[in-house]
Amino acid sequence: MTIRILADWFGISKSSVTCIINTWINLLYQILKDWLIWPSADQVKSTLPANFPPKYADTRIILDCTEFSLVKPKNCSAQASTYSQYKHQNTVKVLIGITPRGLITFVSKPYGGNTSDRHISEMELLGKIEQGDAVMVDRGFNIGDLLLQRGAKLYMPPFTRKAENGKDKALNQSEILKTRNIASLRIHLERAIERIKNFKILSNRITFNLWPLLYQVLVIVSVFCNLQPPLLK
Repeated sequence: MTIRILADWFGISKSSVTCIINTWINLLYQILKDWLIWPSADQVKSTLPANFPPKYADTRIILDCTEFSLVKPKNCSAQASTYSQYKHQNTVKVLIGITPRGLITFVSKPYGGNTSDRHISEMELLGKIEQGDAVMVDRGFNIGDLLLQRGAKLYMPPFTRKAENGKDKALNQSEILKTRNIASLRIHLERAIERIKNFKILSNRITFNLWPLLYQVLVIVSVFCNLQPPLLK
């Protein structure tokens, strides 16, 4: 239900409804924040799906950024920092990570849509990566050098290059196979993000009233998603 409908039903002001909702968001966050677990490398390896390719068995986390529509700010600098070139609108960008098993284990703080994936990863994730870990990402997620400094490595689909005719772009057979393998493993991250976005509080445009509590909402929703039937049987 929208805030306006709840206010009408219970005969209270919209500000009172907002206050109640915010109170419960903060309370749920305090209860559930420890349920968003960052498992050890050994725990991740011991729960790998049976059909997970052995050459990617050291994958600690599968990462991607996702964006949520934002009500257009009135401030010009805020408009610039939240404008997404990819979505062509003002957005909030969040980094999401799952284990190879499909469990959501990482949610970053929200950033403006103009923030690069690399910057969010550097600020939010790198401190959790340990030597010997591997991180799986989509093409263009350029954090390989940052991981190398931590003794970790990156699994990313190869970039296309110019074909022999000089016009088209192409991959060789081994590159095509690698791209398909990684894509088949990353699809579960897309499904996890879809589950998160199915919650109505995140499916509408994010307002500036919700922004200060957005991280708490994302943690709560991620825990609820983890309590749903597993993504992988």
